[in-house]
Amino acid sequence: MKQVAIYARKSVESDKGDSIQTQINKCKEYVRATAEDGVEYAFIEYADEGYTGAHTFRPAFQRLMRDVGQGKIDQLICYRLDRITRSAADFAGIDDLLQKNDVSFFSVSERFETSTIGGRAFLGIAIVFAQLERETIRERITDSMYELAKTDRWVAGEAPLGYKRLREKTEGSKKEQTVLVIDHITAASVQLIFSKYVELRSMTKLETYLLQKYVKSRNGNNLTTSQLAIMLKNPTYVQADERIKDYYLRLGASFYGDVNGACGLMLYGKSKGYMTEKGKYSFKKADPSNWVVSVGTHHGIIDADTWLEVQRIMAENSRSFPISQRSHIALVSSLLRCAECGTAMAVNFGKTDDDGNVAYYYHCKLRKRSNGVRCSNANARGDLVDQAVINEIKSKGIEKDAFLGGLREQLQKGKMELAHDPVAFIRGDIQKKEGQINRLVDRISLEGSEDMAARYEDQIRALQQDIVSLQAEILAIGAKKDNAHQSESVLAFLEKLLEKCELIDELELDERQELVRVLFKRILWHAETGTLSFEYANGDDGGDGCHGDTDRDNGGGSVFAPLESVIMGDPPKISHHYTQGKPPSGTTPLVILP
Repeated sequence: MKQVAIYARKSVESDKGDSIQTQINKCKEYVRATAEDGVEYAFIEYADEGYTGAHTFRPAFQRLMRDVGQGKIDQLICYRLDRITRSAADFAGIDDLLQKNDVSFFSVSERFETSTIGGRAFLGIAIVFAQLERETIRERITDSMYELAKTDRWVAGEAPLGYKRLREKTEGSKKEQTVLVIDHITAASVQLIFSKYVELRSMTKLETYLLQKYVKSRNGNNLTTSQLAIMLKNPTYVQADERIKDYYLRLGASFYGDVNGACGLMLYGKSKGYMTEKGKYSFKKADPSNWVVSVGTHHGIIDADTWLEVQRIMAENSRSFPISQRSHIALVSSLLRCAECGTAMAVNFGKTDDDGNVAYYYHCKLRKRSNGVRCSNANARGDLVDQAVINEIKSKGIEKDAFLGGLREQLQKGKMELAHDPVAFIRGDIQKKEGQINRLVDRISLEGSEDMAARYEDQIRALQQDIVSLQAEILAIGAKKDNAHQSESVLAFLEKLLEKCELIDELELDERQELVRVLFKRILWHAETGTLSFEYANGDDGGDGCHGDTDRDNGGGSVFAPLESVIMGDPPKISHHYTQGKPPSGTTPLVILP
């Protein structure tokens, strides 16, 4: 059995370009079209949705590389070379790993294959040009944005609160450009936010005030302290004068345009992208020397005195801002939600007893931030909540034998269904129907009658439709084989996971937290009844339970239903004739699965 890894990647989750499934299907079609006689192929799919090819920190790709290193892969195939990487340096390491483990590589679109010296040479050249193209595009975009930022055009995307964007033609130009105009409805909220911050001198107090007054963003969401901080630092709002210009020049920024005490500013380059240790693309504050500040044509909303006073207060507060205590004992702080308002619950620490144990509570963030105006759900004792969650997880470990037994029974049933290879019989039927079509076409050509052509046209069309349906059945059977081949390793993972549930008392806190994240989508705290309700990762509502003994609704689906679906896959519709019928006499059944 030849193990073929198929890798697919799509940078952006959209309908444009080749989808993940399209890439996988094209790779499978190529392998089946060029398959060696007598060789069975097992496909292992690896797909990364929404990840760039500029780096290799992609979950499915990293899993693929581990499997290559462990000798689980015989061939790697992708639809296009840049799906693997756009970096020459990265590809050199990938190619080295593939060669060390005798894994051949093939790209369907470019027809590159590493099994030959020439193929490897052309592959290296192609990847260098792919990297050059990526870096050239990035450099051109950056340079263009910097040049635009030096003009009075709005190049910062969505308009900030208090403004709206318009497209209009400027004097002496036929082209339209984006400009900002004041939105008087939301501009009042911006003025209130600046004036209240000067009065309260605290971001937390400002957030509480806005929550109590139901002041929200343009999208109707509550304004958080981080959003407020960004808004208060935004120079778009200021009626810039010489003092504002001097403020940015002293920071080291580049400044363009003449200030007039009325127009706001536009700032570009304040943040820069970087790759985190986990391979995620993120942003951090850039050095002010990289900032480009220009005077816009839009009118400012906040006077220069107020804006500068806000900057002074924020700078003063940042120097004395306390570092919040992090939880090293709470189990479910990432998943616990308030049942009344749906807001996440955070950990609040109490006193330490004589034995060094720290009391802690879970509180609703919205209730705390609004001083009880927007939510009244009371706090929950952290130790009791965590113990109730542990009891719930233990129960799943106790049920593991029955659960795994059911899955093994389903798996065996699926294997028995494919014990006799139906593909050969389906292909035989396809050949028969193709022969019928050829005979009808020959008869039409010999007779040369339009009436006969019209009479046979419906028959030919029906036979062609039958052939398409039979080909779809072959693909469906192939998909089910792929799922069945991978099922044993998934079962092993399930067994280990359920063993962890049963032995949760012996796990470290980080292992417990990881287990909680796998099992639950979220957990709701009902203060009125003093109960928790569990929503599992598959959407099953586990019901409500008290702290001491959590009741569960056992009438719903399995807790591990999503993983169960991985084992057998989405069952394809295969004709009863091919899966249950006996092969014709004189043929020997080919057993595909053990």
